[in-house]
Amino acid sequence: MQDQFAQPASQYPTPAPTDQGLGKVQQQFFFNAVNGNDQLRQRMAFALNEIWVVGENKVSDPTGYTNYMVALTAAALTITIT
Repeated sequence: MQDQFAQPASQYPTPAPTDQGLGKVQQQFFFNAVNGNDQLRQRMAFALNEIWVVGENKVSDPTGYTNYMVALTAAALTITIT
């Protein structure tokens, strides 16, 4: 567990201005989930993403969705439920 908490968060590249849709961000998420060293963080970010669902039919901006995923990933191991 300590090793997982010490791992840096997997990264998401900044979308290009010409990028359309969320495909590249979603591909990066799955790449991180399978290959990232921060597996606990990735699984928690996935769980949070299942709670706070963002659909492509409502949010199609890749930059906004990237920022959302970065925020979930950064906060994944710091959220406490009371």
